[in-house]
Amino acid sequence: MWTLNSTKNIPIMNISKPCFGLFIDQFNNLYCSISEEHLVVKKSLNNNLNNVIIVAGNGSAGSLSSMLNNPRGIFMDLKLNLYVADCENNRIQLFKPNQSNNGTTVPIGLKLSCPTGIILDADNALFITDHNHHRIIASGENDFRCIAGCSEINGSRANELFYPHGLSFDSYNHRIQKFILATNTCGILLID
Repeated sequence: MWTLNSTKNIPIMNISKPCFGLFIDQFNNLYCSISEEHLVVKKSLNNNLNNVIIVAGNGSAGSLSSMLNNPRGIFMDLKLNLYVADCENNRIQLFKPNQSNNGTTVPIGLKLSCPTGIILDADNALFITDHNHHRIIASGENDFRCIAGCSEINGSRANELFYPHGLSFDSYNHRIQKFILATNTCGILLID
């Protein structure tokens, strides 16, 4: 962690492998999905103790309700339900509070291929980044539908995605803005 006007970082969570996904809940708990260890862990940011608690998975790759296989994106709603993009199991797992050994698979109705990102909007609609299908899907009133990259062909055209990893929402500007980076003849990076 970096603090304002500081030149030093302060470690806040000691773990053996990198986090793929991060999330901070309303109680100031930091959640980390450790893909290589098939776990999601949490640590309170309200103290300096290094108490890391396993909240999903058991450290072994697998498809049982208590297991994850390469978890990626994570999201926690206001009821403390933890959603995990369980990449290698091609599913979304939901862990209710204090039920780290009993995840349930969220019924999607569409075949997933390595989901990597997950988020709920203000209306509790679920959005999923379907990495290997090059698309983003979202829940509707009765089912899931594709909202981006629906051809499932990777590419760079406006209607295509190339192995998307995550997604997020902006509640302020209500737009997506693209910046084209270029260099001038002196090799200086310019933003157009």
